[in-house]
Amino acid sequence: MTIPFRLRLLWLRLLWLVVCSVAAVSHVAAQTGTRQDALALEQQGRNAAAAQIWSGIAERDPRNAEALAHLGLLEARQERYGEAIGYYRRALAIDPGFPALEMNLGLALFKTDQFGEAVRAFGTELERHPGDLRLLTLLGMAHYAMGDYLVAIPYLQKATESDAQNAALTMTLGRSCLWSGQYECAVKAAGAVLAVNPGAADAAVLAGEGLDAKGDSAGAMEQFRAAIRANPNEPEAHLGLGYLLWERGERNEAEAEFQAELGRDPGNAEARACLAAAAEGKKPERPLMQVMAGAQPPAQP
Repeated sequence: MTIPFRLRLLWLRLLWLVVCSVAAVSHVAAQTGTRQDALALEQQGRNAAAAQIWSGIAERDPRNAEALAHLGLLEARQERYGEAIGYYRRALAIDPGFPALEMNLGLALFKTDQFGEAVRAFGTELERHPGDLRLLTLLGMAHYAMGDYLVAIPYLQKATESDAQNAALTMTLGRSCLWSGQYECAVKAAGAVLAVNPGAADAAVLAGEGLDAKGDSAGAMEQFRAAIRANPNEPEAHLGLGYLLWERGERNEAEAEFQAELGRDPGNAEARACLAAAAEGKKPERPLMQVMAGAQPPAQP
């Protein structure tokens, strides 16, 4: 049976009214939901629904720092850090002492490579929570990312004392020591990693660089060779070993190491320059050895 046009039109109107009513109810619920409702939704992972309630609370009370702080957190969870920073700063302007707000602001700034501002935020939070492991780590990482290696060392040392099994953190400490001329500290950090994982090629290269800088060429060569045994493609291992071999007059072996470095990385300008100098019988320039040069801090937890 064919449904009359007028009846179908009536049904469509009724359906539209139902949809509008549901939307209106949802909007009212978002506007009238309580902070307990929003917190419960966050715990359930229903972030969009929670954000609606927090937005409603913020509309009714523009000076509600808690609502703004949670809106920032929800934006950060979606990796919208710019929006998160805006909410965090608005909340701080209202309540500078709101719990963990400086920490969350610092994390969002860190994620957007605004390391200087992140340092200020983490430093403020550390004043409230002296000795906090996470804040010490974050401050060390932020200074490391800015190239302030000497400043990063004390923070990273304290962090590694409390988290000795964290190889990535210890290696970051070691690189900071190496690149700021604290060679004994670099060798010690590398040794701590190797004690736990003797096959850590990057730690062996770090130890080799530190020992070389201290004038212990025999110890450095041993570490570079160990790195190559563990991982023939470890960056800088062949290059460091080649230079030390050349200094000892073992030129054929040195050229082979420079060639091996180029085989691993055809674009390595230092290895190419060393190989060219060796071919002309000239002393290669000492390579600027930096373990994983240009490496960024480990991903922020």
